[in-house]
Amino acid sequence: TGTYRYMAPELADRACAPNEQTDVYSSAIIMWEICTGMMAFSHAIHLLADENVRKFLRPPVDRIGWVPLINVIEAAWHQEPSRRPTASMICDQLQGLIKQ
Repeated sequence: TGTYRYMAPELADRACAPNEQTDVYSSAIIMWEICTGMMAFSHAIHLLADENVRKFLRPPVDRIGWVPLINVIEAAWHQEPSRRPTASMICDQLQGLIKQ
């Protein structure tokens, strides 16, 4: 159900079926790509096949440079799925950032 590049670690490990938390993780990777203009894990895609690496590996946020947006992205790809915000919460947070 997808590629390792965008797949939540728990989904790749077959620990769960696709759900909102796995979609939120994937959205965070896409947000990072939009903000940086780069493809996530372009030089490390082979590492994502390793279950232990996949749980912890995330793209570098220093290329984003705006802490409030970094906070949204990092929350959305949190290692613990239950600690990720809902899609609705992310929309609210992003709308709040736009108004700043």
